[in-house]
Order: sequence, then structure tokens, then C-alpha cells
Amino acid sequence: MDKDIRGYEGRYCINEFGEVFSKDREIIDVLGRKKIIKRKKLKAQLNDNGYSVISLYKNKKNYRHFIHNLVAETFIGDKPQGKQTNHIDENKLNNHYSNLEYLTPKENINYGTGNRRGAESTKKPVVMINKFTGKGKFYKSGKDAELISNGYFKAKSISSVCRGQRISHKGYYWEFV
Repeated sequence: MDKDIRGYEGRYCINEFGEVFSKDREIIDVLGRKKIIKRKKLKAQLNDNGYSVISLYKNKKNYRHFIHNLVAETFIGDKPQGKQTNHIDENKLNNHYSNLEYLTPKENINYGTGNRRGAESTKKPVVMINKFTGKGKFYKSGKDAELISNGYFKAKSISSVCRGQRISHKGYYWEFV
């Protein structure tokens, strides 16, 4: 079901999936002739953060919009002040209105698996080397070593050894892999 995009009534519409269309319209060309411009599906682009964006024209000016914001405002309602549009399933390309909701910035940052994924992206594998035997044990990260040892090893101290700020931790050398 297509609905007009607010501010672009009669010119552009959007459906519940986030597909944007120009509407049939009549224009006068440079020679003064009437022309009919047929409905056309517009091609969205991805911005650097992986969100779908679309360029819409009004009064000969180009305006870029996030598609998820257009869908939410069209099918859910006005965005409350201070809120952001969140993708419930965390898929930035799933712009169906049933997958969108309004959250505060704090709720949006803490939503879902974002914090865990951010932490995992900074994890560096480490190896623990026994000072006396030279035998090593591999861990996915200093935090994993801390968790597996039930807190005996400390991720912060492991990182300090790996960065050369300390010589050892709990009788072991540590290195980033």
C-alpha cells in the first residue's frame, strides 16, 4: 500500500517495505508542451554506514533522506522529539514498518547485540607463555582468558603485558597473536 511522503505529496510515495516511487505527473517542457511523466521506482543507495538513502527533489533542490525514517514517519507516525528510528532486527536494510520503532538515543545505542559486536570487534587473540617451560596457551582475547580462569587472570593486566607496559602477569608472559 503506497502512501504519499510528507512534504512531497503528489510527487513521491513510499510503500511499507521502503520502496520509493515517483508519481505520475504532468509537466511543461522547455518548449511549452505538456508531458506526462509516468510512475517510476527510484533506486536507493547505501551510505557509508550501510543505511539506505534516497534523493528526492523539491523546488529544483535535492534532499537526501534515510529510507527507514521515511517509512517510520509515513506508517508509524511522527517521530517524537528526541527519539531515533531503530531497526528491531538490527538489519539496516530491512526497512519494513513492522521492523521499525522509535527509541531514545541511549536505548538505541544499548539495543540488541550492538555492544557485544562492538566489543568483539576490538578483541585481539593472545597467547600465554609459561616463563619456565616456554609452553603457550592460546586465548581468543584477554577478556576470554579472564573469564576462563574465573577472574584469576585480569584482561587489563594481560593487555598491559602485550603492549610492553609490564613484563608479566601472574607468572606468565603474554603476547598478542
